[in-house]
Amino acid sequence: LFQFGEDYEDYVLRGGYKEPTLVRDTVPSEMEGGILQHTLVEVVFKKEGEYFYEGVYILYPAIQRRVLEKRLDWDSKGKKEDCEDNPTASVIAETAFIGEYTNPGQGSRKEDCDWLKWIKMRYPKCDIGDCYHEEITKYFSVITGKNESAVDLDLDSFVDTFFVESLMMNGDFPTSSQYFYKDPTGVFHSGPRWDYDFMSWRLTDHKTWDFESTYGAYAAPFWKDLGEHAGFIAKLNQVRVARSQANLDIALAKIAERRTQLAAGYFDRNIERWGGFDSKIVPYSKDMHLRHPDGRVKKTFTEELDFMVERFTERATWMKENEIEEFDFSFDMLFPFAVYIRYTYVAWGFFLVLVFTCLYYQHSTDGYEKLHS
Repeated sequence: LFQFGEDYEDYVLRGGYKEPTLVRDTVPSEMEGGILQHTLVEVVFKKEGEYFYEGVYILYPAIQRRVLEKRLDWDSKGKKEDCEDNPTASVIAETAFIGEYTNPGQGSRKEDCDWLKWIKMRYPKCDIGDCYHEEITKYFSVITGKNESAVDLDLDSFVDTFFVESLMMNGDFPTSSQYFYKDPTGVFHSGPRWDYDFMSWRLTDHKTWDFESTYGAYAAPFWKDLGEHAGFIAKLNQVRVARSQANLDIALAKIAERRTQLAAGYFDRNIERWGGFDSKIVPYSKDMHLRHPDGRVKKTFTEELDFMVERFTERATWMKENEIEEFDFSFDMLFPFAVYIRYTYVAWGFFLVLVFTCLYYQHSTDGYEKLHS
């Protein structure tokens, strides 16, 4: 299925529960600086001689060292050695590191390393021996704002990430699913990209360079610093128009590809199996209308693709027409209340009806007793 076939270590299947067109989770990896290969597959289970259709999924290689080694054509493999084998300083320095900035907390499925706050290591894992802790911390503490050592940065990779995130308007940048890696030569990069099916893009403000998350989390401190760094801002503006248009072209090309696949019947079985349209409401505190026409997946596959074209185009147009002066990060403090109301309004409705019924019954009973006393 992929250029390197069995050279990858593991694969991931990603479904379309929130985003049934499977556009948003694929286009970021095709934009400038993208790494992860992917393809659509139809998944079928076989049990006791019978076949059961599961649906259409995106097939990715898992984010692991070997993926980066093969995709980026590293001269050195960047493989770790166990601390029990007493690796030399040069071996440790040439080891590849892959980690994710995360905000662990109540309800989170991700835990950071107990020796490195806000970072979940993907390679090596958090349980790597103490001999690696200092070197890993040196690089990833750049992201958490605790760095005290000189580190070589690939700032172009951060430029790439900025324009992808700006166009996608995913709603969790840079608080979750943000990956970084250190290559065997000691250069620290932003990437690979992953997880763009968050639904706040449907309603978020497309006329700003700022980013607002829809849940309480801390933005990566390094990204906050970049938002005020004149040199980085100048670097963004140098490529802003060209990059915004190039990323838009890639997004529109993927949407056109989906239209072709839809017309050919590729998604017919998946739609029959899962539906996925005219559903998935977005709780949004700035517009509490529970039936907001843009706050839910459209009624048909075609209508949803049309809406994506509209949103991508209006966002890219604004990005091309407006220079970047600075950018900042915040989170929507009212979002939890929006979620609460969205998912409990039916229950509250029944509760209020019950309360008023009881009050009415009590009032009627008191009146009856007074009338006959």
